[in-house]
Amino acid sequence: MTTPLGPAARVTALRTALQAVGDALVAPAVAPLTAAEAALAAAVAEFSPRQSDIEALSPADRAALLDEARAARAALDRCRRLGASLSAVVTASLAAQGRGAGYGPRGEAPVQAPAGVLGVRG
Repeated sequence: MTTPLGPAARVTALRTALQAVGDALVAPAVAPLTAAEAALAAAVAEFSPRQSDIEALSPADRAALLDEARAARAALDRCRRLGASLSAVVTASLAAQGRGAGYGPRGEAPVQAPAGVLGVRG
C-alpha cells in the first residue's frame, strides 16, 4: 500500500506535469505531448488536498506550498498561451491550403443543434 502524497507533493506533481505539457507544445510532436498529457492526467487524478492537510502544515511549509501553487498557475498560463498559439498556426496553415479547420473530411464545421433543442443554449 502506498502512502498518499501530501499537499506540497501533489502541487509539485501538477506543476511538473503542466511544465511538461508546455515543453511538448513548444516543439510540437505527438509522443512527448501524449506522455505529458498522461502525466497531467495522473497528477490531476491524485490532486485532492484536504483543508485539514493544509492546516496541519507549518507556516514555512504553507509558504512553500503557496510558492509551488503560484508556479503551477504560471505553468498553466504558459500552456494556455502556447496552446492558443499552436491553434492559430494550425488554423492559418489550413487556411493557406484552402482547407477548413473543421472536423469533417473536407474541413467542415461540426453540426450544432439549434438553440433550445436538447437543452442547448444559443
